Amino acid sequence: LQAHIDVVAAPDQCFKVLEEDGKLIGRGAYDMKFAAAVFIKVAMELASDLAKYDFGIILTSDEEIGGVNGVKALLDDGYRAEVCILPDAGDNWHIETSHKGSWLGRLVATGKNAHGSRPWEGENAINRLVDAICEIKAMFEEQHLDSDTFGINQIEGGTAINQVADHAEATFDLRFINQDSYDNLHQRITSIARENAVDIETIREISICETDTKNPLVASFLSVAEEVHGKPLGEIRSLGTSDAYHFAEYSIPTILSRPLGGSAHADDEWIDAAGLEEYCQLIKSYVVKEAKIIN
Repeated sequence: LQAHIDVVAAPDQCFKVLEEDGKLIGRGAYDMKFAAAVFIKVAMELASDLAKYDFGIILTSDEEIGGVNGVKALLDDGYRAEVCILPDAGDNWHIETSHKGSWLGRLVATGKNAHGSRPWEGENAINRLVDAICEIKAMFEEQHLDSDTFGINQIEGGTAINQVADHAEATFDLRFINQDSYDNLHQRITSIARENAVDIETIREISICETDTKNPLVASFLSVAEEVHGKPLGEIRSLGTSDAYHFAEYSIPTILSRPLGGSAHADDEWIDAAGLEEYCQLIKSYVVKEAKIIN
């Protein structure tokens, strides 16, 4: 049972839980402190017979920055499982069957500074960077749920308003739907950067992660979920990523599904209170079914 306890930044008031119209509102309510609470509650409810069950709880604090020193480090150190429950996707009682891969990187341009009144004596790194960005952006005119996507999310350059900038950089976030698409986009973006004398630094690459719903332990979860929830879970491809891809590297099937909620990373983040109780029942039922040690 795995959850991360780190969150993105928020005003102080977001860290006080509000209950309104059946919703629990607060930073991390959906992404994903609810899961940590559920896992601990299940362990407490099984406390008198805990030795009869073979399961573990992993709580990490670096998922929002890649999970390298959390889940990845633990798996690299030898921790294993036959299946992982990781409710960091699969919104509104769906199960994630796959998530897009991503390439997070930095475009870096260098130039030559000069006085702002004599721009011809310098080489403006910002111009070089902007030209590359515009060419790359032209590759992504239409962006939607089922497309590859590209965004420039941070940008900076120059040191003074009256000086030609000799340095500029921007971070980018590329999300891709399959490996062939990634290979093609990587080649084209690299070529555009080279033609504009812009360097590319890779910050992180995350491969596409898929969950086989026919895996016996996944199918068992879906069966229990249908009993508890009253109807089958839907299937969904997630747009974001999670620590699931670290488990995938070790061929550990990962189940990503969670109750109704929304506005993750926003100031009105929330989870349905009734759904939270239902999800707790689901996890307990699944643990009792699959993790009980047979003597």
